[in-house]
Amino acid sequence: MMNVNQVRKVLASGDPELAAEVKKHWGAIRETRNPERELVVTAMRALIRRTPGNAERGHEVFKKTCGQCHKIYGEGQEVGPDITLNGRNSYDQLLSNVFDPSLVIGAAYQARTIVTTKGRIISGLLAEDGDQRVVLKIQGGKQEVVPRSEIDEMKDSELSLMPEDVEKTLKSQEIADLFAFLTLDKPPNDPTARRLSGIESVFVRSTSDPAQFAPILAEVAPGFTLSAVGEGGLAMIHNHHGRLAVVRTHPPEKGVSCVLSRTVDIPADKKSKLRIAVTYDPRGDWELIVRGNGKKLYDNEISEQSTENLWADIEIDLSPFAGQEVKLELENFPDEWAFEYAYWGAVEIVTE
Repeated sequence: MMNVNQVRKVLASGDPELAAEVKKHWGAIRETRNPERELVVTAMRALIRRTPGNAERGHEVFKKTCGQCHKIYGEGQEVGPDITLNGRNSYDQLLSNVFDPSLVIGAAYQARTIVTTKGRIISGLLAEDGDQRVVLKIQGGKQEVVPRSEIDEMKDSELSLMPEDVEKTLKSQEIADLFAFLTLDKPPNDPTARRLSGIESVFVRSTSDPAQFAPILAEVAPGFTLSAVGEGGLAMIHNHHGRLAVVRTHPPEKGVSCVLSRTVDIPADKKSKLRIAVTYDPRGDWELIVRGNGKKLYDNEISEQSTENLWADIEIDLSPFAGQEVKLELENFPDEWAFEYAYWGAVEIVTE
């Protein structure tokens, strides 16, 4: 599978047939940082917070991904910065560097792309810029030497050499394992190793402004949107019924649902499920209704009777929609009109 930086190299070739194929399969490709990466960072923060990781397994993930360009504790390739002491000063900085790498790029790590007179496209970090040749450091610790006479075009990129869609190349557990490793201040076999602070921090807030809904929803329901919410607005709660970082909603009025929605393509060749963790306010209950393209997939009261350890963990099979685009709607429906708050611990689509 190609990452977005590799696709940009194909576009740089100037071949119209290849450009047409890229547009067909990828759409428009950005040449500047994607501001939506901020929501990816938020979603990854939530995933890591709720998924226990293993630092030893994370070491292996590092070696096969990050280690191709970065060193840590003397291991890996020296293309990008050595992250033993760089890029991990705080948990927020680490998340941003991994999942939004083009947000801040140090001058020494500005990627450069060369198009040769023979049509080759080479991207890397500048190691030498001389009268006779240009040398780029590329993935794997190798160097590309290009004679000046063979350079047709050379330009700096506004984007990091590091792919910005790393979350698409790793499974959720691999991401959790990688961060269990990266958040240690020493190798995992060192008994004095300690984790970075802030991993379990929660930014508590509430809002009734739809423009502010996306970053809150991304904490527990990445990709979902919300058009209207009632009493108390959309809120991020630090802890509810024993779980960290919980989103709270309330129906906008009696008889009207507060609806979380998302349209997603369901793979034809894999099994997909919708997993939901929800609970209720101790003073009331509410009804959860889940629809797929308008068809009711689930309908049950969320109350003391329907939960275990105060939470309902629900799994809905999405295989009837395999190979299709489906609009998912999760309704916080008021079955009465007393404390109809819904508390969402996680909403995710899992593909196996």
